[in-house]
Amino acid sequence: MRWLRWYIALYVLLLLFLAAYSSPMLFPSLRYTLTAAEQEYLAARGSLRALGDDNFPPFSYVRNGRAAGFERDLVRALEAVLGVPIEHTQGPWVEMRAKLGRGEADFITGMRILPERLAMYRFTKPYQATFHALIVPKDSALQNLSDLPGQRVAAQRSSATYEMMAKQGVSVYPVLMPEEGFKLLENGLVDAWVEQYWVARFLVGFRGLDRWEVRPLGNTSGAYAMAVSLHSDEILVSILNKGLLRLEANGVLEDLYVRWFGPTIEVGDAPSFFPILAGAFGLATLVLGLIFMGMYLESQVDSKKRQLMHSNLSLFSEQRKLKKMLLNAARALGATIEIKDFNTGNHSQRVARAAYIIAEQMGFSGKKLFTLYLGALMHDIGKVGIADAILAKDGELSPEEHREIRQHPQIGAGILQRVEGYDEVREVVLYHHERWDGELDHRYPAYPGQRFGEAIPLGARIVAVADAFDAITSDRPYRAARSMPEALEILKACAGGQFDPAVVKAALLSADKLQAVAKKAEDEEITGSIEEQLGL
Repeated sequence: MRWLRWYIALYVLLLLFLAAYSSPMLFPSLRYTLTAAEQEYLAARGSLRALGDDNFPPFSYVRNGRAAGFERDLVRALEAVLGVPIEHTQGPWVEMRAKLGRGEADFITGMRILPERLAMYRFTKPYQATFHALIVPKDSALQNLSDLPGQRVAAQRSSATYEMMAKQGVSVYPVLMPEEGFKLLENGLVDAWVEQYWVARFLVGFRGLDRWEVRPLGNTSGAYAMAVSLHSDEILVSILNKGLLRLEANGVLEDLYVRWFGPTIEVGDAPSFFPILAGAFGLATLVLGLIFMGMYLESQVDSKKRQLMHSNLSLFSEQRKLKKMLLNAARALGATIEIKDFNTGNHSQRVARAAYIIAEQMGFSGKKLFTLYLGALMHDIGKVGIADAILAKDGELSPEEHREIRQHPQIGAGILQRVEGYDEVREVVLYHHERWDGELDHRYPAYPGQRFGEAIPLGARIVAVADAFDAITSDRPYRAARSMPEALEILKACAGGQFDPAVVKAALLSADKLQAVAKKAEDEEITGSIEEQLGL
């Protein structure tokens, strides 16, 4: 039986190795917990100094005199998990790199990793992959980098984009800021503009997609990370890496990606050796089971039960992830609208919360409630097709402008036309401005004017009341917000005319909850409560 003892010893060693390798996965906090030395380092420093570009949207930029962008939010999140203040300065990219090189700051919030930069900076764990894009008129024949030699091409000086094209032998017209490259293209002074893809999409935006094309360039993907000054201690890289790992583990990093880039970015790296270790563990278990055949056969029923339970849990987890993805997609679309229609900041979020409260009062639950919530988040998606000048106008709209903005329900429904399985969401988008009485000649007419009364889907009737409630209780450029009692009186006065009386009644019964929705300070609390009730 000596061979059996050797086998059991080998099996125990295998288990110990697997336990050692898996401990970071089983106890993820081990990966991002600061050591005593790292804590002492931060305590001695007291604060950190970070630098960012002031004109690289949506990563890092200044809007209306205030810092904004993904990297700005990332710095604030790092402050929270590291427990030290971070002084964040934004300025021209060339100046920020020069300041870091002189040791006047600790790190730059985001920089593409290039071979020549590895000799100039230390980099953290990459937190995003970026790639370049070619921005040209829609009828341009230029498709990739090989088409650019001999052409007039604009790119930001000292950027990864500029350095990449210089290596390809392209003669580049250098600009200080990305917007300058876009303006040169708009004015016909260059044939193409090359920029990081997300920056190009942000600057071109929906205003220019009818005239310009943002064409992704293949084989230009690269890692994007924080760059640390060579004057800083190496321990700072470890601290920043642990901060990023913690933000990744608690979902904050993913939420920031969704907010600024939409729900298409994947977060986290799959453990490459885990399948091999799992296979080795399974094989060892099988061999040991053959040796102890009796015990193996006796345990089959319990094993099958455990597998069934695991499958059920996995199915529940996948369903939850799908619902979360749909919700994040709806939020990203709503955020896209608010970039254009900034006068109604967070309007879609508040309407969705109000609609949820009214629908819950009317007995909605489960999938029906979740579908309504999605529809409410996306009810104004059609405004991507409305001119910016109309959405940003401070005064009353002209009759012609009213006619144009009343097209947004049909535009939104057209966008969602090919999304299979969510017809109820599309109906909310299409019919949320119909009137209960079908009146077309009223000061606030029904549009698109296709249905009235109970022929209007109930979800759309609920969103109509929630939409009006938020409009009444929110500040607008042409008037101040009305009080809660005034808002309820307006809803009551419109019951049976503009709104379904049953929906108005449910709103009045939920007045206390609706009042909480109108208070910005409670946004996060209300959102968390709703997502918890939806099983997210």
